[in-house]
Amino acid sequence: MTVEHSDHQPKLKDRDAYGRVATILGALANPVRLEIIELLAQCERSVDALAKKCSQPLKNISHHLQKLHSAGMVERRSEGRTVIYFLADPSVATFWSQTRHFAEERLSGLISRAGGVTPSIHGIDLNPEILNDLLKKDRITVIDVRPPEEFSAGHLPGARSVPLESLKEQMQDFPRDRPVVAYCRGRYCLLAEIAVDVLENSGFEATRFADGVIEWRDAGLNVERSPSGT
Repeated sequence: MTVEHSDHQPKLKDRDAYGRVATILGALANPVRLEIIELLAQCERSVDALAKKCSQPLKNISHHLQKLHSAGMVERRSEGRTVIYFLADPSVATFWSQTRHFAEERLSGLISRAGGVTPSIHGIDLNPEILNDLLKKDRITVIDVRPPEEFSAGHLPGARSVPLESLKEQMQDFPRDRPVVAYCRGRYCLLAEIAVDVLENSGFEATRFADGVIEWRDAGLNVERSPSGT
């Protein structure tokens, strides 16, 4: 028996809704845009600053930002002739972190150089909760090797701002009787890995905290901000 389909049958799915979700996913389906999201999760930035951080032409970054803005992922404001971009909502940073984790679970070759093995101190795996406890007990030195503007916008409580270029100078003041834990923007950022190599070559016990401020905040832990201008 042939069943005739009527044009007046009720809709069983909202295909437009699928399309709207696909628009957002499409806006993120570019490595440079993902890097922009990660950078803006650290602090707001101008178009010029993003172009320098991503090593991309200004025109390319502007195009990527337009795509992200159209998808509701970033917002912008004008400060004179400068346009400043920032994430539309903290959930955008969380979505990036969860998407990265989702991809790493399904693509074995995607595990970053910071992934695979959980960093540890004296056999204790370093997750956000453990690191937070060690910080409160003042048993470790935690350094944030991101640029100063990122540290000021949000950092782990008790962390010291030690930009990578000033590490060799500042590490002379680090206590030698406790481990040093370095962190940066997350698993795909290699600033902390470089810092650990420098510290170990100078005789310090050092390890990397693979996650960053995004994962710390998502774990329900407090993020500190520095007073404006410091």
